[in-house]
Amino acid sequence: MSFKANSKLLEKLLAMVFPVIPSKSPLAALENFIMHINDGILTVTASDLEMKISSSMPVQSESNMEVMMPAKTILDAMKSFDDVMVNFRLNDSNQLMLETDSGKYSLSIDVTNPELEFPEIDKSRKFSISAAVLNRGIHLTSYAMSREELRPAMSGTLLELSHEGLRFVTTSGHILVRYINRTVTAETTDSFILPGKAVSVLQKLFTAGDVTFYPGNGAVAFANDTVEFSTRLINDKYPDYNSVIPKDNNQNLILETSKITSAVKRMLIFAEPTFKAIRMNIKEDTILEVAASDAARGADAQETLYCRYTGEPMDIAFNGTYLLEILGSMEDSEVVIKLDKPNKAGILTPSKDKENEELLVLLMPIRLNR
Repeated sequence: MSFKANSKLLEKLLAMVFPVIPSKSPLAALENFIMHINDGILTVTASDLEMKISSSMPVQSESNMEVMMPAKTILDAMKSFDDVMVNFRLNDSNQLMLETDSGKYSLSIDVTNPELEFPEIDKSRKFSISAAVLNRGIHLTSYAMSREELRPAMSGTLLELSHEGLRFVTTSGHILVRYINRTVTAETTDSFILPGKAVSVLQKLFTAGDVTFYPGNGAVAFANDTVEFSTRLINDKYPDYNSVIPKDNNQNLILETSKITSAVKRMLIFAEPTFKAIRMNIKEDTILEVAASDAARGADAQETLYCRYTGEPMDIAFNGTYLLEILGSMEDSEVVIKLDKPNKAGILTPSKDKENEELLVLLMPIRLNR
């Protein structure tokens, strides 16, 4: 059994599939590519039993075949070659021979093709979304996914599709992000929770064009003309996030995004390292004092910023690291912080959303020691 392929084209395909290969696994088969050739089309599949990626390309082959190849070794070999044709040949001793015009290379492989159990996905229902919308939703929300394994639902990203649009929701308990894109709609309502690792792979895998996704029972698939990505879903109930979004935050603090971002960065240098409290004292309609301190180091910092504010004077504090992450997602020149009371969550939004979009971020305050 043999086939020929261009080293650089094959490298590109293998690199696309490789992200789901585990670095170490009790199942040795998971550290391999499964390579299947049918009528001159090579399909490479990899899986860690939670996620699966498949991609295809034409090759020169006179027969159909299916074989496992050690993923890292084969990918590294393709990276090392110049732009050449590589002949893959499997001999009777299960030795895989790689031959180019200038060299020969070999390694032993396992020809047994294991059945990697993965949920079947019903592809009768499908939706189309641009990769740009998918990546934008992930970019604006993924930073707020929880890192705590005890709350599995919060460690992923909730996707909700309805006639109102596509929602991306993440929360760590301290931050909650809700992004709505109204260009993607559906007659029926679907919701599912993507695992955090799957979100990371998904963002890198689809960078342009349109993506078709197939919501299934326990798993979901995303595909375009060159690659298909499937992942198991988090089987847990997502928190009722709508119930925690305040409805009475009517005191609006409007700031230049770049200036408050720079001020928070400076305050963090002087802030107490555990809670990283950044104090925001709104004294007048146009004056905001931003401050931070650390008694253990004798550190103290304070700045005065111009703002626009409608409401009563208020003294409130937020975790500076969380605040900086949120400000980094605000693309408008101004950010609005909607407040109610110093012990109630603040809501951050851009002063003007992009067309057909809505971004809302909830941030819990830090209790001040007065």
